[in-house]
Amino acid sequence: NALLKTLEEPPNHVIFILATTDPHKVPVTIVSRCQCFEFKRISNHSIVNKLKEISSVEKIDIDNDVLEKIAEVSEGGMRDSLGLLDKISSYCDGNITIHDFNKIVGVVSTDLQLDFIKTVYEKNIAHILELIDQIYDSGKDFIIFSQNLMEQLRKNMIEYYLESKNNYPIDFILEFIQMLDELIINLKNSSNMKILFETFILSFASKDDQNKISFENEKDNDNKIISREIILDKKENKEITEKEKIQQEIKLDNKSLVKNSDNSISNGEQRKKNDMHRFLIVNNTFATAEKKYLLLLKEKWTKLNDFVLDISYGAAACFLVDSQLRAAGDKDIIITCNYDSALDRGFALLDVMEELLEKVIGSSYKIAVLTEQEWKQEKEKFIQRKNRGEKYEYKEDDLEFVHADDEKEKNSESITDTIGTNSDDIIQQAVSLFGNDIVKIQNN
Repeated sequence: NALLKTLEEPPNHVIFILATTDPHKVPVTIVSRCQCFEFKRISNHSIVNKLKEISSVEKIDIDNDVLEKIAEVSEGGMRDSLGLLDKISSYCDGNITIHDFNKIVGVVSTDLQLDFIKTVYEKNIAHILELIDQIYDSGKDFIIFSQNLMEQLRKNMIEYYLESKNNYPIDFILEFIQMLDELIINLKNSSNMKILFETFILSFASKDDQNKISFENEKDNDNKIISREIILDKKENKEITEKEKIQQEIKLDNKSLVKNSDNSISNGEQRKKNDMHRFLIVNNTFATAEKKYLLLLKEKWTKLNDFVLDISYGAAACFLVDSQLRAAGDKDIIITCNYDSALDRGFALLDVMEELLEKVIGSSYKIAVLTEQEWKQEKEKFIQRKNRGEKYEYKEDDLEFVHADDEKEKNSESITDTIGTNSDDIIQQAVSLFGNDIVKIQNN
């Protein structure tokens, strides 16, 4: 924000060029004062063609597969690919082969990468330790090796989905990729990469395979293949946690409601139960609402952006970021979703959102997810009740809570007439709670 004044009235001789890899984190007030340009990665094909052209001019004898590998490692950066070509050509005489590339860059051979993946899948602990020692003794970088493994697993994943090749179960591939991504982050801050690498790999290879969600084919009693999008491997006498259940339901159907463990409650009954619980939270929010709570939450709300790519909290973080924070009490808050169709998804993510908020804010909150229309109705009821001198009382559970009666609301004065003839004290309370941008005063 300190830049704003300078950006609004810059000196004539100055041009600011601001660069970021996270444009969504730049404040809107900054973005609105800039011309924005989005730069994209250069394709591997374009990089290889340019490297061929340079190699020809500089008389560098290099194999085509080495150029393709340089483009792949550079990840769309022309500068990095040129620097790598210069480095390799300086160290090598004569024809440059893929063996020279692996030796100079520190890449483990493809055969060893494939052998390592196979060994992990077979849970051959002794051979895993032997391969890790071999990589360490040859001076290879464990971060680069982990990145190479991710690329090999990505190829397996694409073959599985596009070509129906099934070298490994898709569960194994996806979980291995996720584990390696976490491992790379930790390796960058580790003082002993070998021990950390061994710890992650052995932990992954030796873990239990129960209760997986698998994208495999299943055979019936007649040995016929049954194609299923998702098969849940059920184990008797093992309960599924509420968080796992929510994640499974989101994968099965983003529109599904949270079901109880015995599936005995119908969607209509479950929706009614959800409505009673969330309007209890609305009641409790209004009972303890103060502006300081709202300001505190808004101040820390942007920290949710740090979790949008998180494996466990990504979906919940995205929902909270896309929603609007409307009111906040001591232990309860009200948010609204931009689309009515998103309400069921909000129900499904509720427990994860509350867990994430506690992680980000440092306090436990109950969340009521409302549509925009429901919020307008509850806001009007709040102001009407304040005008009549009625207080919201904090309720501990659903049975204790009784929502406002429709007939009572019909007989109440309209919100416009109420505010128009009301005292300044009531208006000030509404503005203090909801803000000037929400409360509109009308005089008839």
